[in-house]
Order: sequence, then C-alpha cells, then structure tokens
Amino acid sequence: MSKIENLLFKISPNIRLQSLLAFLYSLAVSLITSYIIITKFYRYLNLLTYLSYAIYSTFVLYIIPSLIAAVVVKTVYRRFRFRHLTVIAYASLIPYSLFNIIAALLLALYSSVGLYTAAVIVGVSSVLGFWYIILTFINIGRFNKLLVSLVQPLALFLLYIPTYGILLNASSNEIMLILKFIIGAFISALISTIIIRIMRNPIKRSLNMDPLDAVSQFIRAWLFNININTAFGGKGFGVYKDVDTFTIAFISKRSNKLKSILYLPNVHYGPANNIGGSAYPLELSRYIKNRYNVVPIILHGAVNIDLNPVASNQISVFKKDINKSMELIGKRRYNSIDISISKYRSARAINIIFNSRRALTILSRAPKTTEDINTAASKIINATLQKRFKEVALVDAHNSRDESSDEKDLLDLWSEGITEDSRYFREYIRAISSKPYIKIRGINKIGYAYKYITRRYNDVAEGYANLLIMKGQRDGFFILSFNANNMLPSLREKLLEYIRSKYRYDGEIITTDTHVVNSLGSKADVVLGRYVDEGYLISIIDELFNKAEESLEECEFGFLKSSVKVRVWGENFIVKAGAAFNSTIYITKYIAPLVLILGYILSLFIIAFI
Repeated sequence: MSKIENLLFKISPNIRLQSLLAFLYSLAVSLITSYIIITKFYRYLNLLTYLSYAIYSTFVLYIIPSLIAAVVVKTVYRRFRFRHLTVIAYASLIPYSLFNIIAALLLALYSSVGLYTAAVIVGVSSVLGFWYIILTFINIGRFNKLLVSLVQPLALFLLYIPTYGILLNASSNEIMLILKFIIGAFISALISTIIIRIMRNPIKRSLNMDPLDAVSQFIRAWLFNININTAFGGKGFGVYKDVDTFTIAFISKRSNKLKSILYLPNVHYGPANNIGGSAYPLELSRYIKNRYNVVPIILHGAVNIDLNPVASNQISVFKKDINKSMELIGKRRYNSIDISISKYRSARAINIIFNSRRALTILSRAPKTTEDINTAASKIINATLQKRFKEVALVDAHNSRDESSDEKDLLDLWSEGITEDSRYFREYIRAISSKPYIKIRGINKIGYAYKYITRRYNDVAEGYANLLIMKGQRDGFFILSFNANNMLPSLREKLLEYIRSKYRYDGEIITTDTHVVNSLGSKADVVLGRYVDEGYLISIIDELFNKAEESLEECEFGFLKSSVKVRVWGENFIVKAGAAFNSTIYITKYIAPLVLILGYILSLFIIAFI
C-alpha cells in the first residue's frame, strides 16, 4: 500500500484532522486567489482587506459547502459514516481549487470577468464529476448518484453568486449563471461517464468481470459492513466448476454418537470481508454446530484465489453436500488411524491415514512462508499421493508468513501462491515422497474441542478455534485450527513450544485462510499474531486441551469424497487479470487524464462564450 493510501486511512476516522488539513489547504488557495484578484482591481494592497477576503473565501467557498454536502448526504443515507463523507467532500476541493487559481490567473492576464466566471463554474462542475466517480464505486443507483453528486456543487454555486459581487465589485446575472452552471454540470457528468466506461472495458472484455461492481462490493463491505450476496464482479463473471469436497466424521464407539465433523471444500475463502467465500469457514462451522451439535472443523484446501466462490450465497450448495455426505457416511465406517510425517528441507507432509487407504494430508513449510497452492501444482501433488492412497484430502496449513525471508514472491497480494514450476512445489513433492521420520501407529482415542471466538482483534476472525487430539498407545498428535489468514512464524513457534512443554503432544497449528480479516483498509499482512494478545491465545489453548483430553474416547471414522458444482473465479485468473489490469492502469495514467483535460477545456470555452 502506498504512502498516500496509508495517509488516507489514518486521516479518514479523524474529522478534526480532516477539517484542519482542509482549512489550511483552502486558506492557502484563498490567499493566492485573493491576492491576484485584489491586486488586479486595487492599486494598493490593503492587508486587512486581503486577509478578510481570504478568510471569507476559505469558509464560504470551501469549508461550509463541504460540510453542507456531508450533512445532507448523511441525512439521506444514514448508513454512510460522516467521516467518510467529509473525506470525499474535502478531497473534491482539490480540483475545484485548481480551477479557482486558473480563474484568478485568467482574470489577471486577460481582465475578463467572463473567463473568470467560466473557470470557476467549471471548477464547481468538477466537484460533481468527482462525486459521480466516487459514488459509482459505492453503487447507490444511477439517478440517486446524480442527485447526491449535485449537493456540494449546488452549495458551492449558491454561495458563489453573492461572493461574485463582493470579490469583483460587479453585479451578477443570476439567470445566465444558472444556465452556465447547468451546462457545466452536464458536461462534467458526461466526462465522468466516459472515463468510467473506458476504464471498465479492458477487464470487462478479458474476464467478463465488471471491475466497478467488484470495487463497489469491496467498498460497501469495508465501509458499511453490508452483507454481499450478489455475484462478485457482475452477473457474467466466473465459471462453473466441479469442486471436490471431503467429509470426515468421528463417531463414539461406546455411545455410537456423532462427536465431530471435519469438512474440506476445495474452494478458496476469499476475496475479502464477507464477499464471495470469505465467511465460509464461520458459516459452515456454525451450520455443522447448529444442525449436528458436534465439534465443527473446517479446513483450507490446496487452492488459490482461482477457486474463490463468486457469491456468498453459494454456501447452500456445501450445506446440502454436508447433509448428503453424513447420510452416506453412516454406512461407511473405518476403525484405524495411523500418522506418518515426512519432510524435505522446509516442506513437511503430515499424513493422517484412515484404514491404510485414505489420507488427510496437511502440507506446511513453516516456519518458512506457507501460502496458497495453485490448481496445477495441487493436481500433481494429489496424483503423487494417490500412488499410495486411494483418496486424498489435501490441506494447505497456511500457517506461516515469514516476511524476513527472500521468498517475497509468495507474499505479493496477487501472487498465484506455490506454482508447479517453483522450487517450493518441488520441495513438497520431495517431502511427500520421502521416508517418514515420525510414525504413530494404532491411534485408538480421539479428543475434540471447540471455542467460539468473537472479533476482538483484527487478525482473528469471528468463528471457531478447534482442537483435535489423536492418541496412540504411547504418542499423540494434535491439530489446532484458528479462523485467521495465516500467522506469524514466531507466534507459531511459541505456541507449539508451550503445548509441547505443558501437554506433551506433537502437532501442528493451522489456519482456515479466511479473508474476512482482509479489506481495502486491512492489508494482506494482517495475519494471526499481528495484533492478538499472546496470552489470550494461550488461555484458549488451555481451555481447548482441557476439554479435548476429557473427551478422549475410542472412535470409528467416516471418510467420504464428494463433488459439487460451484461458480468460481476460474483457473489462471491472476495471469489473465494481470494483462487486463495493466491495460486499465495505462488508461488511468494516460487516456483518462487526457479525456479529463480536453473535456474541461471544452467546457471552459463553451461556458465562457455563452
């Protein structure tokens, strides 16, 4: 994120700081324009007159109209936060002030009140264009967008009419000014519409995605916490794909009661906030808990953002799949679990093996960066494992983000993750093909526990922390899962050491890779350990281990692979998007400014000569 973006995110919650910066900026512009105008009409510069004009202009032509606009829009749209509206209103003063300076210079050079008036009205109209573009991303409807965009320009215009006579010592023709304003507003709206269309086209053509709809969803989810059920990127975006799912059930031998359900849908829990599949770990866990009253465990598959669900309401497909799988699992039970762990360099493969034929394989590179695995790499890894097992549920532990290493390519926001031509992939292949260095045979007792966590820290999403303990005659192994997007390697090491020393278990800590914790205001590095208190996590771990050890009992197991059809972003999305985004960036940097400049020059001449 750029320094400018960081500054905006720091300023936006603070109305006082916003207003102070807006006042200082407006005062500086007013001092410049008032000096030019006063020295043009008066032989001697009267300091008191000069300062009076400048301060009057600062409030009447800048600050007051901005606050009026923010108040009016807030009254109509209560879901908007006032501090965000003031950011928009104050930011719109930048193009407006530039035209005011141009107007003053035209007056000084050509002594033309008509040119001055035209330039100021074009500046007022530019505020409409600014609001129109911003509101397009918020998506509040075309007609409403136009009305809201008119509020601040109208306030500026109405306050400009009396100010016109004060500054220029001239009488104003109100009817002609109104006509000029209407023409300027129309041209500004037209310019904004053209810019929006040309910026939208490259991505629309390449991906069949509406980029403005996509950005609009991000903004609405981030600023207003609106639950987004509609398709991300517009109705035409995405492809239907058959997605594998795995359901593993743990059933008490003594009571024959269902104790826990582990569910792995091979989709990616993104892109952000509650958009697409981001909230699936929470919602699927909640569904399992409420319907079956058991410990829910949702895992993250070996996938990347290509398999982001297009719409959050597709979760119903997975709920039906869970129910269907549980009906079939009742007839297919297994009674033995073994664990084997192999590694190569930083790559580690944990195989939890059910009756020698089916495996839940967890991949991790911790403490090195453990990131998403793309579709091609995942298929090859799966095929390699299927030489040993009939069915494999492949899990990406997503449990380490090492920002101090040289693996920066894995940390990029738009990274494909681990690809089939990378050294990280080759390490995984060597790891799963290597001889195990740890074997735990004859797991005969299982313990399980969960704890519901509310959103207290930015790096921990609302949801469930889950613990599964598997115990053999001598050794035990645990899987501890948090609903978060990756974690700091230092935190993982501390927690593992704490568990080993206190509870004498080896195991792994993983995350769901939920992107609920990410938004436009929350960067990709918001990983577990960034903000959360370590003591808070340790208290959760203690509670989970105490519950899980109390629940240890002999179990039978159900393991079922299924498939559902889901609309996802599509394979190689990042590669395709890269070219489209580059075209959009080119348009934004070169073509859009050209359209903007030529459009407002044309507007200036039309208004000047009416």
